[in-house]
Amino acid sequence: MFIKLLRYFRKLKKEKLEESQLQVVLNYLSERPDLNVIDLGFNIGEIYRRIRQISDHSFYYGFEIQEDLVLKAKEIDDEKLVIINAAATDQDGEINFYEPKSWSKNYKGGATIMKDKNGLSETPINVPSINFSKWLEKNSQNGEKYFIKIDIEGAEYDLLENLINSNALQCIQAAAIEWHCSKLGPQNEAKYLSRKNLIKLALWENGIDYFEWF
Repeated sequence: MFIKLLRYFRKLKKEKLEESQLQVVLNYLSERPDLNVIDLGFNIGEIYRRIRQISDHSFYYGFEIQEDLVLKAKEIDDEKLVIINAAATDQDGEINFYEPKSWSKNYKGGATIMKDKNGLSETPINVPSINFSKWLEKNSQNGEKYFIKIDIEGAEYDLLENLINSNALQCIQAAAIEWHCSKLGPQNEAKYLSRKNLIKLALWENGIDYFEWF
């Protein structure tokens, strides 16, 4: 009984923290209603719906690697919502992704291109891959700036380091990032924490507003 209560209160605490983090982002976007949004890890659009409540006329780009989730997302009636069935990476072409052995609390959440992430199936699924730096530069030729939400299950490190080493970083005004240091093997956690801190420093040095994500 005690263990169940402990888990319950931990869950409540986590949910409260997540809602608090989301509210900070929503407040930021409500003050910038024309800021375009890129959602890396769209899923079925729960975050999209929360953002649309306070910003309904900016463009919203949702990247999603799971085809069935893409089909659900494309049912949304919004002419300024663009759903892209591809992995945002540091290369164009194709790449494998892996579904988890058990889904996270999010609907079909946890799929990743990081084959070393904990608890993945052994059978890869092929998906198109987009060089996100090039995509950003191509879609910012008129000086557009973006808010980016990044929840890509461990692939954020390579993606962000590629952005930092390109001209595309100037296209980003703000970024909300969920980090997955602890899910890429305990022997690698210190390495990924170090990479995380260097990435955050580079974002700060380039004047990008940063938010912790969940």
